[in-house]
Amino acid sequence: MALQLSNRDFDACSRCVLELHEGPSARAFPERVLDLLARLVPSEHASYNEFNPRENQLTVHYFPERPEIQRLVPEFAATIQTHPLYDHFHKSEPLPKKVSDLASFRQFMETAVYQEYYRHIGVKHQIVLSLQGTGERWIALAFNRRAQDFSERDRGVLAFLSPHVTQAFHQNRIAAETAVNLETIGAGLGEINRALILAEPDGRICWWSQSAQAWLAELFPAECAGSPRLPDCLRRRLGEFARPGKDAGRSHLQFQFAASSGDRLVVYCGRAGADLFLLAMTRERARIEKATASALGLTPREAEILFWISEAKANPEMAAILGISPRTVHKHVEHLFAKLGVASRFEAQRLGWELRRL
Repeated sequence: MALQLSNRDFDACSRCVLELHEGPSARAFPERVLDLLARLVPSEHASYNEFNPRENQLTVHYFPERPEIQRLVPEFAATIQTHPLYDHFHKSEPLPKKVSDLASFRQFMETAVYQEYYRHIGVKHQIVLSLQGTGERWIALAFNRRAQDFSERDRGVLAFLSPHVTQAFHQNRIAAETAVNLETIGAGLGEINRALILAEPDGRICWWSQSAQAWLAELFPAECAGSPRLPDCLRRRLGEFARPGKDAGRSHLQFQFAASSGDRLVVYCGRAGADLFLLAMTRERARIEKATASALGLTPREAEILFWISEAKANPEMAAILGISPRTVHKHVEHLFAKLGVASRFEAQRLGWELRRL
């Protein structure tokens, strides 16, 4: 069946497609997709239906919300097999179907699902778009009217949007599953003071761990207020990594940034897909904390020495920085190694890194 849209409808559908794929939203997918489609296909109410035929379990999200209808969902689930479009629900057909395609209104009235459910909510006409009809879960969008049946124009709009809605649905499902996995990883990383961010090339944050949210809000308060986006310094570096150029052949990158607090952010960036990047961050203090130094039996000067060792500074460089002689630095290093129980400068450097990242 050839369905054609007017120029006006085509433009409206094109804008809808852009909104479907514009990125993460604070709203749940059912509410967002029903809101978008309801602007193009007017109805008294629309619903997002998830049905598990094996368990005979049905979950329905209404737009706008209809608490008085929600209480009738058990009756809907019990009689759904008598629905004229029941076979359509599990076929994932791209072409939407109307009840009137398969049954007259009189025939519809004689079904149990009409008597137990639709009659009570005042629905006489319905058009259904099936998103998923395989496996243990069927997903369908239903648009309902009381007076006038849906037109071929309405069917054409939904048919045009069908592949885009289906793609957005699968992307949302993958994103939700990924978010659960990342949440588990992020919680573990938070225990060892590490942070994780999943971002797009333009710096839009798709997901971030609680540690990442707290760090960016603290270190870059002006830039990270409002919508979740990377601060300018990280966004520019990510953009360079994402664009073809000197880093194009690299699978990962490490870079550092000084924050306003004097701390330093160490970022390990890798590709998580064609248009996604995973940023793992550690935070380094610009000093060895007094309490930490005291617990290790270090003097304030020895704590300074350990900090500069962690920065890979040689004895003459530390002498110039601290305004003392290289021989005095050498003595401090000897005492430091003895107190820490390390045998080499490399061991002391690694310990200094970890003490700064606590």
